[in-house]
Amino acid sequence: MIPWKILGGKTFVFANYEGFRFGGVGTFERAYPTAAMRAGVVQVQNATTSAITGTENGATVSYAPGAFVPYNLNPSPVIVTIGNPNSTLSPLRTVTLAPCLRTAALQCDPRGLGVNSTIQQLWNTIPLPNDPLSGGDQFNTQGYLSTIRLPLTSDVYVGRIDHDFNSKHRFFTSFRAQRLVNTVNTQIDVGGVLPGTTRGQYGSTATRVQTPELLVFGLASTLSSTLTNDLRLSYLWNWWGWGTSGIPPQLAGLGGALEIASPTDTDAETSGTGALIPYNVNTQSVRQRTWDGQDKMIRDDLSWVKGNHLVQFGGFFQRNVDYFSRTDNGTTISNQIVYQIASKSIAFSGTGFNYFPTSLPNNSTMRTSYSNLATEVLGLVGFTQVLYTREGAELSIQPLGKQSQVRSTIKTYNAWSYLFIRMGLRFARPTFLRNARLLLWQDKHTLPF
Repeated sequence: MIPWKILGGKTFVFANYEGFRFGGVGTFERAYPTAAMRAGVVQVQNATTSAITGTENGATVSYAPGAFVPYNLNPSPVIVTIGNPNSTLSPLRTVTLAPCLRTAALQCDPRGLGVNSTIQQLWNTIPLPNDPLSGGDQFNTQGYLSTIRLPLTSDVYVGRIDHDFNSKHRFFTSFRAQRLVNTVNTQIDVGGVLPGTTRGQYGSTATRVQTPELLVFGLASTLSSTLTNDLRLSYLWNWWGWGTSGIPPQLAGLGGALEIASPTDTDAETSGTGALIPYNVNTQSVRQRTWDGQDKMIRDDLSWVKGNHLVQFGGFFQRNVDYFSRTDNGTTISNQIVYQIASKSIAFSGTGFNYFPTSLPNNSTMRTSYSNLATEVLGLVGFTQVLYTREGAELSIQPLGKQSQVRSTIKTYNAWSYLFIRMGLRFARPTFLRNARLLLWQDKHTLPF
């Protein structure tokens, strides 16, 4: 508080600042493809009650119920490490696997290409899993455990000035503002692909920013012994934004971002943050939104005391201008092109064709698992999606990437008057005897109406 005389009266100044910084460092883990899956070998768990026959290192082997059966989707034999060190049915081992066959002579991949080179290039940006005992199915995908920093920063400013011109007129102005930046884990990059990130280190590119501000001016005047006036002007700014890096293509030359489903999902968007890519691009997590609301108000109240009566007159005008923009449709589609590498809309068998391995039983659980895994390794696009916006009277389609926007202006006028009448109310309770003495309890209470 700093009082001094100015404009013929006393001035008081108040100021306050509060700030904090939280580092927010913790451990973080997501599941990513194993070396075997990156090499084009998928492992499907035997969901039947019988053993399945296969070949490893040129010799016939048997996979018991519950064991994971390897299938080499490449056109040539590969040497890979399969299994898991924590499994007795499918222990960790390095083997040579021949290409899997869908007939006696035809390979499982009808194109004869094997693991997709673009998918392999994308997976090479992701570090190999370092936690084989948790994350994913622990055979095709395993956890990568590291640390992540999710800082929280806040700055709060408060200021007020009071000035007494004289005993009849008192002026004040007040200002409050905050800048809150919360880094969240809705978009994480571990491949060092997005700007500011490093391969092998989880880095968040998602922030939630809030910058509210409130400015108020007020003048309280005692016009007479029975008449007072209160004038207020205010400006409220409410801005917040959801920031991410959006959905850029992960590799140069791609027409859109790739979203590779996890082994248990037929839809990549369902995989969400668990998609097998260096940074997630699911709409629900990486959508960008902005709210910019500006409210301006002027209000005046006049109070008049007449005897036991209080009469108030007043009015106000308020103008609210709100702007909102978004990059999504509210559910699963964004304004950037996404290629879904997922088995949805892809059939591996039907009338006149069958692309399942000959050693894969006719078991729905196993066939769904194989379809998911083969789609991801071969880089088959199940479907693409993108959101376009339209504007104008003709609803003209806008360029790719244009955000949907809404702007509204609301004007409010009001005037009022109140009559307050002060009335008295007296009430009494019946008499009663206590210790042979006569007592009368009485209360008098005045209530305003």
